[in-house]
Amino acid sequence: HFPFSGGLIGYFNFEIFNEIEPEKAKAKKADQPNSIFYEFARFFVFDHENQKLICFQTTENPSFKEENTSIIQDSEKVQNTKIDIEKFKGNELADFSIFEMDNDLGVFETKMQKAKQAILDGEVFQMILSNGFKKELPDIDGIECYEIFRLLEPTTHLYFLDFGQNLGKVIGASIEILGSKRGKKVLYRPIAGTRYRGLNQAHEKEIE
Repeated sequence: HFPFSGGLIGYFNFEIFNEIEPEKAKAKKADQPNSIFYEFARFFVFDHENQKLICFQTTENPSFKEENTSIIQDSEKVQNTKIDIEKFKGNELADFSIFEMDNDLGVFETKMQKAKQAILDGEVFQMILSNGFKKELPDIDGIECYEIFRLLEPTTHLYFLDFGQNLGKVIGASIEILGSKRGKKVLYRPIAGTRYRGLNQAHEKEIE
């Protein structure tokens, strides 16, 4: 009954839109693949609540049992990283240098005005404007960066993906379950664009 029983893990970037709607494709800025997925036949899950390490495998391999035992034994030797979260609450570690942006403030404000007008004109009811930010990081390991992020942003869904030389490391956090399948049930729970719940059934109907 575990929600993930092997399969594909990866990502789509925003430029995947160019493949979905080629007639409205825009120039691709980032020199990165539109998607990368890896197939996993074996994976380990650490159950934080019950303090257990669980191994899943979906293919038969005689050597897996020995390898799995070795990995679990090695994991017992790993010490938790001690991160002083108090240091992040002040300016001691802050970097106030300027980020490199895809769109400067003037360009972004122009896009924002167009978006507002499109909403007023009834062309769209919701629009998300985004802007890319770039910055060189100090020599910090990706998993250490993730651990700091996890402490600072303890949200529902956090992820750390290491794609190696194909893309590098991807770290992120989200409170949103866009879609999730459990057996024959599909849970669809987007946050953007949703309405608040009503105080009673009559109020719920009114909002609906």
